[in-house]
Amino acid sequence: MSNMKRTSVWLLVLALVVGLLTGCGTEQEEQLPSESVAETVSATGQTVKTVDDLLAAIAPGAEINLEAGTYNLSAAADYGKDTASEYYEWISVGDGYALRLVGVDNLTLRGSGMDATTLSAEPRYADVMVLLNCDNVTLEDFTAGHTEGASECTGGVLALQGCRGIAMNQVGLYGCGVNGVDAQHCSNISIGDSRIYDCSSSAVTANDSSGVTVERCEINNIGGGNYGGFAVFSVNQCSDVSISDNRIFDNNMYSLLVAGDGSPVEMRGNQITGNRVWESAFNLYNAELVLDENTFENNVIRNWYQEGASSAVDKEGTPLSETDLDSMNIRNDQEDAVERNVVHAATVDELLEAIAPNTEIILDEALYDFSTAAGYGETAGEYYYWEETFDGPELVISDVDNLVIRSEDGDVKAHTLTAVPRYANVLSFKRCSNISLSGFTAGHTVEPGSCIGGVLKFTDSDRIQVDNCGLYGCGILGVQTEFCGDVTVSNCDIYECSMGGISMYCTEYIVIEKCTFRDLGGDSMMFSGCENVKVDEKAVDGNISIK
Repeated sequence: MSNMKRTSVWLLVLALVVGLLTGCGTEQEEQLPSESVAETVSATGQTVKTVDDLLAAIAPGAEINLEAGTYNLSAAADYGKDTASEYYEWISVGDGYALRLVGVDNLTLRGSGMDATTLSAEPRYADVMVLLNCDNVTLEDFTAGHTEGASECTGGVLALQGCRGIAMNQVGLYGCGVNGVDAQHCSNISIGDSRIYDCSSSAVTANDSSGVTVERCEINNIGGGNYGGFAVFSVNQCSDVSISDNRIFDNNMYSLLVAGDGSPVEMRGNQITGNRVWESAFNLYNAELVLDENTFENNVIRNWYQEGASSAVDKEGTPLSETDLDSMNIRNDQEDAVERNVVHAATVDELLEAIAPNTEIILDEALYDFSTAAGYGETAGEYYYWEETFDGPELVISDVDNLVIRSEDGDVKAHTLTAVPRYANVLSFKRCSNISLSGFTAGHTVEPGSCIGGVLKFTDSDRIQVDNCGLYGCGILGVQTEFCGDVTVSNCDIYECSMGGISMYCTEYIVIEKCTFRDLGGDSMMFSGCENVKVDEKAVDGNISIK
């Protein structure tokens, strides 16, 4: 699939993933008290048991061992106040304070294991820990992240600023931090044998840095939530970046890697599995990517490269085309014979509960009014959520592959999906793949006034089939697509929609056939920025309206 220019959308997505982020999801150990207790010194350094002991021990050359437990930095005795140390301080953020270590060289901070020791922070705007102008620091054998909270985070986990020689070994870095590691103006940064997970935007970001190494790590669930993340790895103006022998899996991202203005980034020996990339895997701007002995399996990737950007090369320097990378990505759902779990839905709640990958939902009843769902507007599932519109919630199905919703008898008039809010689409799909809808009618309930929402909307999705459906107003459009690919609408009756029948924007490989359009308030079909469009077996322009 060819790419389309989406520079403005790229910027919008970056803004969204910073402003609209996921909540915390990691359970914490019982909180340790902050009162100071006696410290012990051994041949391997100083052992501490509380937050205050930890802070008091911070100094150049210190080797600090943390006993098992959770150290809530926000519970420190001097939290948010002037400190008695020249080596750490509290910096004000929107809802509290972040711990910043300043000029601490040759420091070792060692926990009792990733699963045994946790450093946490409560403020959602705070990085858990910031290192400023620190050299030769070792962080190992602990986990760091934010405490559970109802609100979303805009702070990250570990922030490195102007540091050199920072080694992170066997650390766990989790959301709701925005980024696992954020290195700015640093050199010789290594992350090894670690886990980075549940961060809302990126696992590792680096800017104006050199010698950045990520190896033998597990990186997963980056970019969860309704909007997805930015990039698993984001590097800009960096040199000597190596990403090797990692497991990169189950992430939901705009890109796998965004790189700009730097020397080659090397990705070697990584297992890249089950990721959803809803724009392009590799966005390379004045940067080069070397791919060597990576394995790609069951990833949903809209495009491999951003249009106008550079291509990756193999270890011999030979450019890798999108076709080359497609052939490397083993997709278990590429075969038509993929086994689906068949579920009969007699109610709205049964329909919602059944939404999942590799599922075929059979509509047995006459009417499914989404506004009557038990968790209407409040309770989300793993693969659907409610998006608030001006006058009520809209059902959004997201991040699902290989889903069928159909009636068994194919009687369009015998099965109807409806929604009450006039500003909501009846059914919306985001970042989905291999979706088939057939044998039912969909539209808004009959209410006074006109509609602003449409009937079916697909965004950042591909392999879509809408067949033998009745799509009616007062929805403004019967079918709407944005940034989609491989879309077929066939044998459908589209009627009484106030703006038109079908509207497709920046969509590729479109087939419209054997559809009827009647009593519309606008054109039957509208295409803008589209490619490879066929209407009843005739090629048409990708920027055209058809009466």
